[in-house]
Amino acid sequence: MVNAAPTALVFGEMLFDCYAEGHFLGGAPLNFAWGLRQFGFSVGMVSAVGRDTLGAEILEFLQHADIDATHVLSGNAPTGTARVVQVDGEPQFTVQTNVAWDAIQLSLPMIYPELVYWGTAAQNTITNRATLREILSLSPRHRFFDMNLRQHYYSDELILNDLQNATIVKFNEHEWGIIKKITSSTSPADLLKLFDIKVVAVTLGSKGAELYNCSGVVRATAPHALVVNTTGAGDAFSAALAAGVLRGAAPPLILATACDAGAAVVAHQGAHVQFPVHIVEAFK
Repeated sequence: MVNAAPTALVFGEMLFDCYAEGHFLGGAPLNFAWGLRQFGFSVGMVSAVGRDTLGAEILEFLQHADIDATHVLSGNAPTGTARVVQVDGEPQFTVQTNVAWDAIQLSLPMIYPELVYWGTAAQNTITNRATLREILSLSPRHRFFDMNLRQHYYSDELILNDLQNATIVKFNEHEWGIIKKITSSTSPADLLKLFDIKVVAVTLGSKGAELYNCSGVVRATAPHALVVNTTGAGDAFSAALAAGVLRGAAPPLILATACDAGAAVVAHQGAHVQFPVHIVEAFK
C-alpha cells in the first residue's frame, strides 16, 4: 500500500462486470485508478465493498496494485455487480442495486489530494452525494468529472452541478449530445467559457478524440487495434489524460497518449491491462 497521502483520490463504484463467459473486476473509478497508478502516481480509492468473496477479491486486488484502500469500507450489503451485454459492438450495462457502494462514507479525516476523480453513477444516493461534496470541499487543484452515464444514474441537474465543480471533463459523443442540450452549447469549447473547466476531452471511438483548452483544440486519430472488448477503454483514456495534466505535458502528447492507452485496453478481455512502456513513460 502507498504510505504517503495519495496524489489522487478516486471516488465511486468498484464492481464486477458479469459477461456470459465470466466476471471481470471493473467499475470506471477503479479502472481509472488502476491506469493512473501505472503512471507512477499514488492513488487512493473512496468506495465500499461487501463482506463477501467478491469484496475480499477487490481488497486483494487493491493491495497488489498498490492502490490505497484507507477509505474503502466493508459493509453488510453485497459487493456490486453489473451485467454486461454487447450491442452493436458496444457494452451495455445493467447495474445491480442495493449494494455496498450505494453507501460510500468517509471513516477517517481526509487528506488533501492534488486531483479528485468522480463520475455520475456513484451519485445515486444521498449518502454518496454528501461524501463527494465533502471530498470536493478540500479544494483539490484538479477536479476530474468523467461522465460515464449508466442507466438512470443521472439527471440534467446532476450533470450541470458536476460541470460546475469540474476543472477537467471527459465525455463521449453520446454524452456530448446531452451536455449540448443542458448547456445550450454549440461546441465543447463553450464549456471553458461557461464553467471553471480548464480541459475538455471528447472521445470519438474509432474516429479518435479531441482535447480543448484555453489555447484551442487538438485532435488525434485512433491507433489501429484489434478490438476484443471496449469495456474500460475510456477509463484508460481518462487515466492517461489525468497523468498528462498532472505532469504538465503538452496537449498533443496528452491526447496521443490517452488514445494509445484506450487502444491498449480494447485488445484485451477485461479492463485491467498493463500499459506498454512507451505509454507509462510518455510524460517523463
